[in-house]
Amino acid sequence: MDPERIGKFRIEKPIGEGGMGIVYAAHDDELDRSVAIKVLHPVLVSSKEGKARFRAEAKAVGRLRHPGIVQVYQWSEEDEAIQFLVMERLVGQPLDQFMVDVDFSPPETVLLVAVPMAQALLHAHRRGVVHRDVKPANIMVLNDGRVKLMDFGIARLDQSAGQLTITGALVGSPAHMAPEIIAGERADARSDQFALGTVLYQMATGQSPFSRDNPAATFRALAEGDYAPLERLAPAMDERLVAAIRRMMALRREDRFEDLEAFLREIEPLRPSWLGEGNAELAAMLNSPAVAASSWRTQQIAQLDQQLLDAQAAHRWPEAVGLANRIVALDPSRQELLTTVAAGGMKRWGRPMIVAFILAALALTASSQWLVGNPEVATPAKRVMPKPMAYREKVLPTPEAVPNQRQDRVQPPPSRVSNVVGKPQQHDLIVKVFPWAELHMEGKPAREGARTHRLRLPAGEHTITLRHDRAKAIQRRVKLPGKGPDGSQNL
Repeated sequence: MDPERIGKFRIEKPIGEGGMGIVYAAHDDELDRSVAIKVLHPVLVSSKEGKARFRAEAKAVGRLRHPGIVQVYQWSEEDEAIQFLVMERLVGQPLDQFMVDVDFSPPETVLLVAVPMAQALLHAHRRGVVHRDVKPANIMVLNDGRVKLMDFGIARLDQSAGQLTITGALVGSPAHMAPEIIAGERADARSDQFALGTVLYQMATGQSPFSRDNPAATFRALAEGDYAPLERLAPAMDERLVAAIRRMMALRREDRFEDLEAFLREIEPLRPSWLGEGNAELAAMLNSPAVAASSWRTQQIAQLDQQLLDAQAAHRWPEAVGLANRIVALDPSRQELLTTVAAGGMKRWGRPMIVAFILAALALTASSQWLVGNPEVATPAKRVMPKPMAYREKVLPTPEAVPNQRQDRVQPPPSRVSNVVGKPQQHDLIVKVFPWAELHMEGKPAREGARTHRLRLPAGEHTITLRHDRAKAIQRRVKLPGKGPDGSQNL
C-alpha cells in the first residue's frame, strides 16, 4: 500500500518502479515545490547490502551539482523505517522512449545529447563518482529540451569516499556494459565513456550495438567488440564523429579517450553551423519531430553541397566522394551526384573511383600488407537508407579458432613446439576500405559493409572478395604470413 505522507512530503501518485524501489510524485508542503521521492522496497530495507547500495546513491548524487544531473535534495537517516531519496521532479521522457518517437536525422543531432551527457559524466568523474549504468533509460529528455542523467543506484565512489561492492553481483545493463566489467575488472570513468558511446551509436542507428537474442550472446559480442559498423548504418554521419564514437567503444579501455574532456575537444569542431546549443532543438524534436528533421536535413545538405564544391575545386577527390555519399544518404533522389563525382576523379587520376584496400597480416613480429587498385564503377543502383538490423554473426573465424582476446593480452605467445603440435598459428588480418565494402572470405560473407574489417585467420592462402553496390567486385589472394625477411609482402 502506497504511503500518504513521508515526513513533510505529501505523496501524490507512483510514477515509476525499478529493481531498487518505487518513485512517487510528491509535494514539499514547507517549500511549496514538486519533488520526486524514491522509496526503497520494503524487502530491501532489511538487507544490509540493499540499504548500503541505496544510501550510496544518495551520497553519490548528493555531492554532485550540475545542470545535467538530477538534483538530490534530501535522504533518510540510516535507522529510519522508510528509506527514501528526495529529488527534483523531471517532466519529460527517458531517452529510450524518446528514440521511439524521434529520428535523430541528420545523425549529427546526436550531439544534442552527447555534449550535455559527456559534460555531466565528466563532472561526476572529477568528483570520484562512476555511474556504471549509463543507458538510454537513465537519460531524461525534459519537455523544455534539457537533458538529465539520473539513477545513480549502482554508482561507485572512489577510495577516498568509500567503495560500495555488491557481493557476487554483476551490476549494470548488459547491452551497455564495458568489456572490462564483464571480465570482472574494476569499472572506471572510461567504462562510463564506453557506455555513452553505445548510447550515441543507438541514437544514430536505431539499434543497440551489442544487443543479441540472449545475455550470453550479448556478453560475447561485448567481449569481442563485435558490432555492425556505424558508418554503414549511419552513412550520412561525419566520418570524424564516427571515429570518435568508435573510439569511445574501443575494446580496451586504454584505447578510448583519456577522459570525456578529450572527447568533448574532439567533437567541438564537428557541430554543424545550423545546430544550436541544444535545449531549443531537442524541444523542437519533441514537439514536431518530422518538421524539425526535415528542416535540419535541408540545412545539412546545403552545407555539405558547399563543402563538396570546395573539395572538387581543390581536387580533393577522396573527400568529395565521402561528401557525395553523405548527401545521397540524406537525399536518395540525388543518385547522379555519385556518377558526377566519380567522373571528376577519373579525369584527375585516369580511373573512375578512389578506393584503396590495405591488408595487413601480423603474426608476433611479422606482417603482410598489400595495396589494391580501385574497382570500376558499376551503374548506380537505387540507394535505400539502411534500416536498423541485427549484425550478422561472423562466418570467419570459427569460435574454435579464436583464442580469448583478453587472454591474448596477458598470456605469453605460444612456443614453437605448441604451434607444431597444436592448432595452426593465427594471424591478424586488417582490411581498410574507402568508402566501404562488404568482405567475403572463400566466397562466403564474413563482414557487413565497413571501412575497416578485422579478422583472425590461420596461416596459408585465403581468397578475399570486396563488394560494393556501386562498383565491380574485386578479388585477391593473400598468403599469410608474408615472404619478406620480416614477413612483409607488398602487392
